[in-house]
Amino acid sequence: MKKKNTKLRKEHRVDRDELDSLDVRHKQPIRGFTPEYYKHKNVHRNNIRFCVFVALCMFGIVIHHAITFIQEREVKHEQWEVFKIEHDCRIVQKRDGTIDIQPVIGIATNGVAAIGLFNNSTPNKVVWLCDDGITYLKNR
Repeated sequence: MKKKNTKLRKEHRVDRDELDSLDVRHKQPIRGFTPEYYKHKNVHRNNIRFCVFVALCMFGIVIHHAITFIQEREVKHEQWEVFKIEHDCRIVQKRDGTIDIQPVIGIATNGVAAIGLFNNSTPNKVVWLCDDGITYLKNR
């Protein structure tokens, strides 16, 4: 039985090109739009999906770096606290930071004169003297 069915199927098999030539529906406009419109629309949707995917990946990378930065800062702070206790460090001086923003005039990359701001500020610092004789500067 199976052999007869396969023979019948082979006899009735039609090439894809013949079907395309017989089927003219795909060449007619659908609801006023052509198939090219739908093809372009699908390409546009895929481009948008890809851009959203890339944006989400970049957002994830930024969040990862932010979390890593915060964790490293906490670890460094904990290491300083341990070092401070082990080496009997004491505050010797507190230095106030400066706020120094200066206007700058220059030439931009396109050759036009440009005005900008230069930030020359320094943060507040604490001077620590430890029993090993070394003076350490730490930001507040």
